Amino acid sequence: MESSSSEQYTGNPFDEPDSKPEEKKPGLLKGLGSLKKSRRSSKKVNETEETSSPEKKESPSGHGLSFNGIKKALRRQSQVEEPTSPDKKEPFGALGARLSKIYHKKDDKKKEEESKSPEKESPGASGFLVGKLRSTVKAKKKIDFNEKEEDNNNTEGPGQQEEKVDVADEPLSVMEINGLIEKRELQKAFRHIKFREDKLIVVYQSQDIYENITELTNGAKDVDLLYGSLFNKMRAIVKETLHQDPVDENLVASLVGVIETEAISHANPSVTSGTSEIVLGQPRRWRHLWKEAVKDSVAKRVESVPLYLTEEGWLPNHLEKLRLTTVEDLAKVKNTFMSLYPENFSVCSTYLQSFHDSLSSHLQRNIVPQALQFSQLYSLLDWILNTYKSEKFMGSPELQPEMKAAASLHPPLEGESLEKLKRAYEAALQETVERYLNNILDMEKRKWEDEKEVEEETLEDTAHLPLFIDTEVIIGSHVRESAKLSQELETSAIQICVEHLGSFSTRLQEAFIAWSGNQFTAVSVQYSVLYINSLVRLRHNTTQSDEEPFLEARSSLEAATDKLKQHLFHLFSKETKPQFQKLITKSWLNNGTEFSVIMKSAKILCPYVKHLISPHNTEVACRVHKYMVKEYIAQIMKRRLSLNALNRKRAAHKMKEEGDMISDAAEKMGSDRKRMNGIVKCLAEIIECRKKDEIMTLLSHLYIDCPDISEEHILCILHLHGMGRSKKILDHLEKLQEHPVEEERDRLFSEIDCVAHVACIPCRLLA
Repeated sequence: MESSSSEQYTGNPFDEPDSKPEEKKPGLLKGLGSLKKSRRSSKKVNETEETSSPEKKESPSGHGLSFNGIKKALRRQSQVEEPTSPDKKEPFGALGARLSKIYHKKDDKKKEEESKSPEKESPGASGFLVGKLRSTVKAKKKIDFNEKEEDNNNTEGPGQQEEKVDVADEPLSVMEINGLIEKRELQKAFRHIKFREDKLIVVYQSQDIYENITELTNGAKDVDLLYGSLFNKMRAIVKETLHQDPVDENLVASLVGVIETEAISHANPSVTSGTSEIVLGQPRRWRHLWKEAVKDSVAKRVESVPLYLTEEGWLPNHLEKLRLTTVEDLAKVKNTFMSLYPENFSVCSTYLQSFHDSLSSHLQRNIVPQALQFSQLYSLLDWILNTYKSEKFMGSPELQPEMKAAASLHPPLEGESLEKLKRAYEAALQETVERYLNNILDMEKRKWEDEKEVEEETLEDTAHLPLFIDTEVIIGSHVRESAKLSQELETSAIQICVEHLGSFSTRLQEAFIAWSGNQFTAVSVQYSVLYINSLVRLRHNTTQSDEEPFLEARSSLEAATDKLKQHLFHLFSKETKPQFQKLITKSWLNNGTEFSVIMKSAKILCPYVKHLISPHNTEVACRVHKYMVKEYIAQIMKRRLSLNALNRKRAAHKMKEEGDMISDAAEKMGSDRKRMNGIVKCLAEIIECRKKDEIMTLLSHLYIDCPDISEEHILCILHLHGMGRSKKILDHLEKLQEHPVEEERDRLFSEIDCVAHVACIPCRLLA
């Protein structure tokens, strides 16, 4: 019996029809006609929404039905057995089985009403397939969507709660569904898109779709574009909620509900996936795309932090704003978002990892290339290695314990990127230390040129020497600050500073010696003492290691210190040597002023030598003491004067006075060569003596202090005495030398040359 195409078949839609295999099924074309009508009504929407899919190459569905596959499937269907074959499978495949199961859940009362309906047609009626499709889809939609809505009845607030409707009774056009999306009625829009998708799947699984392939393809494109438009709207919601205050909790809950509903509804694909970008019935991977949306929103949030490269201190300010923004946003995720997302979304860890990745990318692309100065590199490394995981940042108590994963985060820069940043820091440190030390040297040069005297308080307090403090601050501060970054950078900083310290000491010593030249002045003595003390203090920085850089720097500092001491002695000796050469002469005997000039130079030196750091003070004082005694005796050895009885007493008295003055000056400087004090006085007493036995006794005492005295030296002394050669005295010296002094003595006479023979001035001429 045949009926109009508007009538429906209400029997079991999965029973085999009684119609003959060769009968056409015009109901199918009518069913597809509704798709064609819908396609015409939404043609403009499709054209404008062509690019609204979240990903061009990969649809939000991931993998799905190919319409090239549809054509192949149609060709295969044309070759299979007719429906009357006893081996013929169910015409709707897996979807038919699922819908059959759902269909049998209907209550018996409804079955009875449908069986009594006057519109019921026999299986062979022309509207059989259309009726089957409509009844099946209608039953499925009422169960699937209404039950799903009941499970999520509180996911949308008063402003967003969507009315529970049967989409089979109120199908919407593409433009109307797109309007729902724009209004952010997410769940309602999803239900209508899913309804259209399910209708297409049912049509696709029918056996007679040759004449409707274009409508089916266009309808599938509409569904794909609508799904893409829906998720794009959801993506926009995800991005805006990060900086939204207050957060629209109902809208977020609705978004989460749609993602979960989509995952459930597409859990078991009802059609075979193909290779086309247009898919049907396949998972849309919206959970994964949600994570990508979170990453995009966090990346834009990080990039939105202002970066003012032209302002002074731009880097510390920018890093601090990054920290504040990150902590504030993660706190919002913990306190607000966490209650809106199911636990399986791992919303805290997702946002935490997204911020970590975005900060890392931001640093590499925008910050590292701009950080060129030493202070900027230090601030950046300190932020990466110390601040990032501290309680001020990712370890903030405000984020715990939900953000406990922050403790296991790596630094935002690591591997090759971090190593390059460290190498840049080391190079900048070298330039910085060298520049600072050059500035110090320039400051010292200006002091010399202005002949600015050093205050005695500065020399007395060796712990607060200006040069030492300035250098120590530069070196010590950089080493200490580098140690806060890492042990590796601390070691590098020490080596860099030590190397520059060694070269600085050499340059300072050379510049000072070149400036002072041969000028023995109070200023040159003061700065000599100041620099010797400063370099001695700085040398302690090189004793921390025996590695090559430390050894080289230590050697440079010691060499510079020795050269400064040598230069100080050189200035004094060059100033006094011409005056010493005028002693033990007729002019000297007649109250010459030569020795007073020597003592004037000694008075310049004495007050400052005692301020040298031990043991350098004693070393310099002893050297000056020995020099003065040796130079004084050397004038006797030149045999320029031979005294008579009348002048011996005058010369001896003068020698005693001058010997005492030398001893007093040496004691003020800090010399500990006590034996040296009595040598000039002993020689004066020998000159004063009249008897040889007395001279021999004094010679015995002199030999104890100066065992290196020789016969030539005795002859020169006797020449000054006016006695000439005395075998008795020389024999006594020989006996003394037979019993050498066991205790080691300073060499003195052996370093003094004797004049073999000169024309002596007759004593009578000196009378």
